[in-house]
Amino acid sequence: MNRALASILLLALCFAVCTVTTTTVTGQEEIQLECLTITIDEIGFANIEYSLSGPYPNVSFGIDVSRSCFSECHATLIVTLGEDSRANLFIRYPFSLPQSEANSRASTVQTIFSARFYGISFQKVSESHERGGHIYVFNGSGDFSIVPKVFANATPSNGLKKLINENWIYSCKRISISFTVSDEIVQRVCTVSVNARIDSGLSGSGIHVFDLNAFFMRSGFIPLINSSIVIILPMGSTGVSVDCGQASYSVSDNTIVISSTTPMAISNVIVTFTYDFKPKDFTPPTVEILSPENGSTVQGTVKIIVNVNDDYGVDRVEIYLNGTMVGVLSSPPWEFSLDTSKLDDGTYILEVTAYDEVGNSNSQTIIIKVSNKSQVSPSPLSFNLSTMLIICVAVAVIIALAMLAVKKIRRG
Repeated sequence: MNRALASILLLALCFAVCTVTTTTVTGQEEIQLECLTITIDEIGFANIEYSLSGPYPNVSFGIDVSRSCFSECHATLIVTLGEDSRANLFIRYPFSLPQSEANSRASTVQTIFSARFYGISFQKVSESHERGGHIYVFNGSGDFSIVPKVFANATPSNGLKKLINENWIYSCKRISISFTVSDEIVQRVCTVSVNARIDSGLSGSGIHVFDLNAFFMRSGFIPLINSSIVIILPMGSTGVSVDCGQASYSVSDNTIVISSTTPMAISNVIVTFTYDFKPKDFTPPTVEILSPENGSTVQGTVKIIVNVNDDYGVDRVEIYLNGTMVGVLSSPPWEFSLDTSKLDDGTYILEVTAYDEVGNSNSQTIIIKVSNKSQVSPSPLSFNLSTMLIICVAVAVIIALAMLAVKKIRRG
């Protein structure tokens, strides 16, 4: 039984996103399934990345990938909370799978995700079938608070996951939770990742104290069982000191790694350092839709080209048509191909919203007119009748002129 469990954990390690590698304890390889990484940027915001991997069915918030619809499947559900609330479901099947079978399985996965996260319903917005595989994209709508609650209350609840609770989730300025299901190796696993950004309260110049309990707005013990906490301070930080009880830690340049190889609990982690933070960024990015032009008439596949700039970096660009998201761009060039042949002819509101790295956003909206069905080409039959009519008239005129010429000759 122990050997089987060790094998499962070893396979799950392939999908864990951890900074610290495995260690050996009393001749037995220790697998780290959890890692918490906190990065403090140059304007005092803190970004947290947390990941957990585990085989089914032990991860209760996961999806049962033993179902046939998940075979040879890589499905990811991404949910983002905040002013830009959205949910996206991405499903990918290998190209070797017949398209009809992939379509059927993707539809089943959509149903399962909707049932599992019962506050969200999914609608397919695009699909493509290329060498990279069969790719399906779904946008979700509904109560986006359901998924974070499912995550916060899910088991296993040991380890660092005790830090991730509903109070912390709703204190974040921006948070995304992704569930990735994969069977790319023998053991099917689910990886759950949390990425969030909150204001750590660090600003100005001088000595700064980073208190982990205050950061997560909770008190109590922070377990360190087969886990690690990585805290990355801004480059140029000096006078770094760490208080983490009996847990071991190391400091290299601006990176602090706290870890434990035996069951242990520490009451808190307090980091003290000196740094001059830059003023916080409250300026949204600039957004300009270069193509198509406002009020223009489009048909077929239209390329949407956007110019986006921000001093601190662009996080993403979202594209909406009549309020429905049709695309998300995460890196330049900021271009998106919109297939209007699937739309009804008429007037549409095209909105492009850009977000910078700290959550500031800006939008531009234009009007486009879709005209596909109204562009009717003349049929070959109508073209032939018109041509024949012209020919007949020309022949009649020629005959009439010839008859007149003959009459003149006879009179002469």
